[in-house]
Amino acid sequence: MTTKTPTPPKSIEAKLSSGINVDIKPANGDDPRKFSGVATSGLPFSRWGWNTVIDLDNIQHKPKVAILHEHMQPAGSGTLSVDPDKGLLVTGTFLSNEWGQFIAQASDEGFPWEMSVHVAVGRSEELAAGATTTVNGKEVSGPLSIWRDCVVREVSFTAVGVDPNTSASALSGLLPQPSEEHVPMTPEEQQEMDALKAQVATLEQEKADLKTANEKLEAEKADAEKAAQEAEVDAELSAAGFHRNEDGKGFKGVSAATYGVLLSAKPEDAKAMIADLAPSGHAKPAVPGGLLSDSTLKDKQPGATLSGLAADAAARKNNGANYV
Repeated sequence: MTTKTPTPPKSIEAKLSSGINVDIKPANGDDPRKFSGVATSGLPFSRWGWNTVIDLDNIQHKPKVAILHEHMQPAGSGTLSVDPDKGLLVTGTFLSNEWGQFIAQASDEGFPWEMSVHVAVGRSEELAAGATTTVNGKEVSGPLSIWRDCVVREVSFTAVGVDPNTSASALSGLLPQPSEEHVPMTPEEQQEMDALKAQVATLEQEKADLKTANEKLEAEKADAEKAAQEAEVDAELSAAGFHRNEDGKGFKGVSAATYGVLLSAKPEDAKAMIADLAPSGHAKPAVPGGLLSDSTLKDKQPGATLSGLAADAAARKNNGANYV
């Protein structure tokens, strides 16, 4: 199997004991003691009365795995591989420390060691009762929990397997792992991660640049629309007979407030308001001087010549004197 670098564990942590005895080779001179065994068979096992199976197709582990005694004391190191028929296999060497030598010596004296694997479960799928599927090349039936994307944390030598008569794995305990613990990435993975981060940073910068450019275009568009509206209002005011102030700002007879309203109004509304404001194109006729004068006939001196309305009134008076 190709060794896969583990990802940080996500949910369930479990220690599973295999009921297969371990092969510990006798000492050969000064060489370290070697061993081999089945860490877990890949067959269904009972977890608190519920059938469970580990999917070995995507199981992950370090190139070297810690070998412990009862999931506690360091005893050696080993490598893992998957055998389609036997399950997850482990081979390795013991340390020269107390626990490595203790396991080897107990084996020499005939103690039937078994193995237990500590896994972190990435995700769990539930197979309904009566349903069937294939896991690790074998058909399994529900109800069943299928543990996938598991990460092997360590393999231990254990004294007693839950099912010592078969190769089925069974739960022997739980050990929650601190959430901050994780497996370091390889240099290649770190390089790939750095490259992805650089790409994300570039995309973020491009996004910010596009936002700035869009904001600039929106501002320029608003300024252009404002300038066009102002030019149109100025043209309408000039056509209606209004003249600009001496300073070139605004128009005579149009207050700043009115000019602002015209600029903010719709073009058709501004045109209608300008038409209402426009001065008349024709001067009013002059009032006759006689109508504006408060002089009367009695103000006239004897012998004075009468004209206009006064003369007309005098003539009508004289004519009236002939009537009885």
